[in-house]
Amino acid sequence: MRNRLLVSALVVAILIDVAGIVFFVLFLTQSGKLRKVQKERQVMADNLAAMRNSQAFTVDKPLELPERHSFIAKQDGTHDRYAMAPPMVFDGAKDLTLVIYLHGMGSNDLEPFLSPKQSTIAQTIQSHYPAAIFASPNYRATTSWANPLAIADINQNIHELMERYPVSQIVIMGTSMGGCSSLAYSYLAADDIKAKIVGVVSCEGAGDWQALYHKTPSKMVKTGMIIGLGGPVEAVPNMYSERSINNNLEKVRPGTKFALISAEQDTVIPPFLQKEMAEKLKSANFPTKLISTPDKHGVPSSELYLEGLNFVLNK
Repeated sequence: MRNRLLVSALVVAILIDVAGIVFFVLFLTQSGKLRKVQKERQVMADNLAAMRNSQAFTVDKPLELPERHSFIAKQDGTHDRYAMAPPMVFDGAKDLTLVIYLHGMGSNDLEPFLSPKQSTIAQTIQSHYPAAIFASPNYRATTSWANPLAIADINQNIHELMERYPVSQIVIMGTSMGGCSSLAYSYLAADDIKAKIVGVVSCEGAGDWQALYHKTPSKMVKTGMIIGLGGPVEAVPNMYSERSINNNLEKVRPGTKFALISAEQDTVIPPFLQKEMAEKLKSANFPTKLISTPDKHGVPSSELYLEGLNFVLNK
């Protein structure tokens, strides 16, 4: 009886060992197949990424990728970045123009280097002004709305560029949130920077941020302003008032020129806000040009930004 039990136990042990070997072999086989599948998936993902990048960067002219500079904000140690394109022609001149572009809400520092797709803002500007420096700060967040930290970061980025290049004049440019922020920055900038600002090209901007908050049909814009400025207009009225150029014309450097691009079908930042601002600026003797386009809200043709830049630079 005992011998039979021993034999049975031995048989069971052998069967378990055989099963273990079989499972081990199957495991190795499946692991090999899994690695192969994972490799194929990675190759496919790389190909798809390459295709997306190819499509994203397909424009009528060859796209020059900008330099992207990381920095640590002096205000609070936050890590951020800005994108810039150095002068295409640099012969040692000491009177370079610096064009600063402020992106729209939800976007980032690459906006002017990617939009519009047919011919980007940066391409168009530098093809006509090859000696210009074109830079685009990230200015803190996608919904910063020129809050104090965003202003401090823009100052820091411009000071860094002024240390690298002999900048004699500065133009502030922007779209949507950036169009509004460019107007505010024209007088909120550090004194040495403001002294060099000769003009502003504001696309779809607003000179009265309280009115924008109450009149915009876009809940996204209103929410973005609340996030960026620390509350609704009723809670922090000073934050909105201090960024409304209509209320701060005496702080703008005399002689500053303004080109206002207004989209006639804009249902996000109503075009009447640009028209009212143009009248305010003109009545305060600031040279102003209102450029209308039949577009909806967004980044319009880069030729409109060039037209605005030509105006503020007397070209």
